[in-house]
Amino acid sequence: MSWNRFHIFGHHQRQLNDRTNRYGTYLVTHDYPNSTVAEQFRTVRINLAFSSAHTILITSDSQNEGKSTVSSNLAIVCAQEGKHVCLVDCDMRQPSVAKIFSLDNQYGLSTFLSKQNQSLIQKTHIKNLDVVTSGPIPPDPSELLASNQMNKLIQMLKKKYDIVIFDTPPVNSVSDTSILASKVDGVVIVIPQNVAVKFHVQSEIKQLKKVHAHILGAIMNHVTNHTFNGYYYYYY
Repeated sequence: MSWNRFHIFGHHQRQLNDRTNRYGTYLVTHDYPNSTVAEQFRTVRINLAFSSAHTILITSDSQNEGKSTVSSNLAIVCAQEGKHVCLVDCDMRQPSVAKIFSLDNQYGLSTFLSKQNQSLIQKTHIKNLDVVTSGPIPPDPSELLASNQMNKLIQMLKKKYDIVIFDTPPVNSVSDTSILASKVDGVVIVIPQNVAVKFHVQSEIKQLKKVHAHILGAIMNHVTNHTFNGYYYYYY
């Protein structure tokens, strides 16, 4: 791997014990702000601040690797710092952000990009954090994300918010993420320990580099190493 900064965050599995909150996922940074894991997310936030990235894309190699949970918690710690944050669910194939924050998904990114509805941004129960849900699943997500309407939306959000986080589909599954990766300031890859295949991650990085994406680093979850308390920070 050839990027300069490699940021890794790890869940302490025995400590979390698969508990979830009423929003359908584990928003540890909101429910347990003084926990070790919440502190790890804050460390990731600090590391990303040094990159000066204004728009950040979160992706993974395949589904069910925790990218939406990471996106949500990262958005929360940024909002807790006092930043005005918007989390955008760009996974219009298997969306989850609306469920995580218990929001209406009858309108959102898909209806805005297809010009069916101009309503877009929703407030959350967390101060400083707004969300753009995916909206109903469209027949052509890739075309919508590649549209000029999406370019206009990114510019609009950049003017309105301090930080914009895009939760996207896995890189190796569809072209959606590659389309968006070149439009944002930086990309962060979620890699689950003992799940992600090295070859697949290398393929993911290669695909992102093809579109000239700026890879900021990676967040590793499902880490169970007790020696380092589930947190690692590497320089390559």
